[in-house]
Amino acid sequence: MPILMPSFFGPISVRTLADLIAATATADETSPDSKNGWETDTAYRLVERLVIGRCSDHGAFADIAQRVLMMVYNLPEARVLSLLAKFNGVRRLPMNSGLEQVLAAMVGELEQAIAMLPDGTRKMRCRSFLKYQEGIFYDACGRFDLAAAMHIQSAYEASRINDAPGATIAQFCEMACRFKHALCQDKMDDADVWFQCMEGSFAQVVEATRNSPFQVSWAEDNCPACMLAACIWVDQAPKEWRAWVATLVATAKLAKVYEYDGRFAQAVEMAFMGNPEADAALIAISGDSVNPELQATVLLLLARRAMRAGKRDAATEFVNRMPKEGAQHVCAVAQRLLAGRTE
Repeated sequence: MPILMPSFFGPISVRTLADLIAATATADETSPDSKNGWETDTAYRLVERLVIGRCSDHGAFADIAQRVLMMVYNLPEARVLSLLAKFNGVRRLPMNSGLEQVLAAMVGELEQAIAMLPDGTRKMRCRSFLKYQEGIFYDACGRFDLAAAMHIQSAYEASRINDAPGATIAQFCEMACRFKHALCQDKMDDADVWFQCMEGSFAQVVEATRNSPFQVSWAEDNCPACMLAACIWVDQAPKEWRAWVATLVATAKLAKVYEYDGRFAQAVEMAFMGNPEADAALIAISGDSVNPELQATVLLLLARRAMRAGKRDAATEFVNRMPKEGAQHVCAVAQRLLAGRTE
């Protein structure tokens, strides 16, 4: 039975979406411009917006990419895009050691496939996208120094083809990874510096992605969600936090994939404002996220509130509930909290 995706026109099967991308790739003679990929790239992003953005079905997106891959295997650039799309879908699944090995093997296959592409803007865009995807992958594995290095390479490749949105997003991701690495290394002075760098980089992302396909996903969701979580990790509340909450709440109304970030923002706002119902709101969402980093962040905020109320046992219970994979930096902060180290 085919998997169906809702759309404006009614349910669409995975097979139909794969056929659409493959047909686009077969007739595609376009080149990337400064804010978009070529037509096949754009087709993949539109399908991603439907399958991941509206339906949060990462496995289905990987399945679509695999189906396209089988149809365009003789088109080198379309084959690479399909491998990248498959990687994009698979790396969003819950991380474990087995999946990590699968993704590492896919990286090797992609490196070889991209190296064989003819020189040009398509090749550079594919390389930039691969390095970005690698950075997100290594971030999820807790290898933040390596993730930062991948994002540096992604930004470089993006800048070579005047892809300002891609370059600034990669730069923001690099700084976020360096921030997380500093938290893991217990280098709080460095963490404070990188936190400030992230604030400045966020503003650059907002400017560079305006009216681009990445405005909503990055300027209005990923970046403000990351900044709000970072506030909790370093126990700071800069004046911009209210604007970040408002942006996330508004964005949550646009697609299912953004809903949890909106709920997260509302619960954090209640905590920052001293609302007596804040703990109940945080507990309600503490087990709902498929993102281990945000789940651990909610539990960290609950633990910190419990410690300030003199409830150490409750704080310890919240910390013990934190996911062990994908949130090593948050766990490091939590252990400092339990040890009474707040410097």
